[in-house]
Amino acid sequence: MWNHNNHFHSYLLHQLPKKVNRALDVGCGLGFFAKKLAERSEFVEALDIDRVTLEEASNRNSEPNIYYLQADLPEGSYDAMAIVLLTLYSFFTHAN
Repeated sequence: MWNHNNHFHSYLLHQLPKKVNRALDVGCGLGFFAKKLAERSEFVEALDIDRVTLEEASNRNSEPNIYYLQADLPEGSYDAMAIVLLTLYSFFTHAN
């Protein structure tokens, strides 16, 4: 399924190291990017504020190292900083 966010997944993954310890996907939606991050991360926290969306993400894109959580931004440090770029890009794209 093509959308503006999915279009940039390959680009963002190329900006990351081959392996990371922790990754954060804020506004994970249906979990497409979380699943791609799970291939190179030990631990992925995939956050969204919508419970129904998270349930669908868990059904479609479940991996043992993905943890879907209903939440806003958590405290903590993460290795996959490019996710912040995705979030900001999406915000500015949809705000205009």
